[in-house]
This record gives sequence, structure tokens and C-alpha cells, in this order.
Amino acid sequence: MGKVQARHSGTSFRRIYVDKLGYLNDKLQIKPNISVRTTNIWRTKDTAMEFLSGLYPKDKRLNGSILTMGQLPEEIENMYDNEEVCPKLTELIALITKTEPYKNYLDERYNDMIRIAEIIGMNTTNIPKTTSLWTTLFDILFNAKCLSKPYPCNTKGECITDSDIDISKNSYNFEQNYMRRDSVYAKEYTKLSAGPFLNDLLEDMKFAIKEDKDLFSYSEPPTKRLSIFSAHDSTISAVLSSLNSTKFDIGTPPFITMILFETWKNKLGEYSVRVMQDNDVVEVNSVNGKGQPWCNLNSCKFEDYSNYLSDFICDDYEKACFSNN
Repeated sequence: MGKVQARHSGTSFRRIYVDKLGYLNDKLQIKPNISVRTTNIWRTKDTAMEFLSGLYPKDKRLNGSILTMGQLPEEIENMYDNEEVCPKLTELIALITKTEPYKNYLDERYNDMIRIAEIIGMNTTNIPKTTSLWTTLFDILFNAKCLSKPYPCNTKGECITDSDIDISKNSYNFEQNYMRRDSVYAKEYTKLSAGPFLNDLLEDMKFAIKEDKDLFSYSEPPTKRLSIFSAHDSTISAVLSSLNSTKFDIGTPPFITMILFETWKNKLGEYSVRVMQDNDVVEVNSVNGKGQPWCNLNSCKFEDYSNYLSDFICDDYEKACFSNN
């Protein structure tokens, strides 16, 4: 199902950026102006390949055209939380789970957590109230729901219900929101977990703008018109959290959800950024106690966008990750 959805997503993308806007070439060129990056996890490669099959089906590729996918070495991958690269993340998680709001959350949902875990056959002996099983429970239960599989039952005849799945989903979302956006340690966590990838996204935009300025006087097309990053749910969560999205369910995006970053230039030569999740502009909260959203992401001045995102990028990432402070 996932592969079919990814291919359909590529087809829909083609209808907009090729057929309607004419932004991308009708056929994949010998020297493609598209870059593709995945992680080392195979499903991200499969998703990228199927998406590209929808964007450029066989009859829309010039003979000899090849599009190569790249990835970073696992040891320095930054499209998911990489605690081996940044040990400070482990310390921050420990601090987050010791805060009063988080402990209260665990206490309030402990009985439901144990009950649901026992129904699906997990060993719940001596599980302390400071431990969360919600990530595991959500993965198991939500997959059953999405794939229309029968819900698990135990030998007593007790079965998982839709309400149990909703509790699991809401609990998982709370943990993602609290860790990445809402706790007192969230900004530091997001800075260390997602900062390097956010920097990659920002540098990609800066390169596109610089190239547009350099090539404008020569009327030459840019060498790259589209960058594709095929990643994970946690990547979506990290990006939306860094943008201070108003959404509650940042931890559970729909299958094949897509975050689109578009760079625009107006008639005055001013650049702006548009950010969408699938078909909707991403709505964001205020920051620093200000009443208004920090920017309108339907059209955010690039300078404002860059300044905001730069706050999540470390000057010395290695030092920050190994600091004891």
C-alpha cells in the first residue's frame, strides 16, 4: 500500500509542478536538475523510487537519463534523532522525562497503558510509573488500524478498541510534542536532534537563491530545481516542531505526508518561502511571548525565515553535543 501511495503522490506532484506550473521539465533530462536523498533505511529508498516513478514514468524519461539517490553515512545521518552522533540527546531525554508535566502525564495514563499492553500480550510485570510504553503500543495498534487488520485480543476475550487506539495515538503525540516543542528543554533538544538537517534545508535554499541571482543576467536555468528528502515520521515531527507548528498530531503524520518548501521571487526581486504540509500551508505559533505567529508561511520573507531557523543551528555542533552543561 505504501508504494502505491508514494507513486500516486508523485503523479499528483507532476500534475502541479510539471503540467500546471511548467516548473519542472516534462521529461527527465540526461542531466537531471533534481537531487534525491534518503536515509540508510530501505523504506525511505522505496518511497523515493516510487515517488519518482509517479513524477517521471517510463514514457517521460529521455533515453540515458539517470537519477541517482544519495545518503549520508549512518554514523552522521541527521534525518532522524541520532544519539550516537550527539550523546547530549540522551541527557536531555532524561531531563524531559523528570519534569512535573511529563510525570503527571505518565501517572494519568499508567492504568490504560498497562491494560492495553496486557491485551496485546506484553509482559507488564514491575513496569514503573516512570516508564512509557506508548511508542511501542502506538506502532503495533496503529499499523493494525491502517492496514484494516483485526485488533488484538487476549485469552480472556478482551480486545483492543478504537478508543484504545485513540489513547495510544494521543499519548504518542503528547510525547513527541512535549519532547520537541512544548517542554522547557524542547528547543535545545530540537536544536541538537534536527539542527543539522534544518541547516541542510536552509543551505539548499540559500544555494538556489544565490544561483538564481548569478544566472539571472545570463538567462540560464538553474542546475537544480527540486530537492527531495525521503525520511521518516520523526523527521516530519522534528521539522514541524522547529517551525512551531500549531498542530497537535505532529508525531503522527498521514502515510506519505509531504512537507513542501517553495522558494519564490516577486517582481521586485525579493525572495520568500512558502511551507506546506500536503495541501495546507503550515500554521505556526508565536515565539518569545509575542501574540502573532512568528511568520505567515504562505509567504514568509526569506530573511525572516532564515533568521528564525538559524536559531536552531549550532555554531559548534560537536561541542554542544558533548558539553556537560
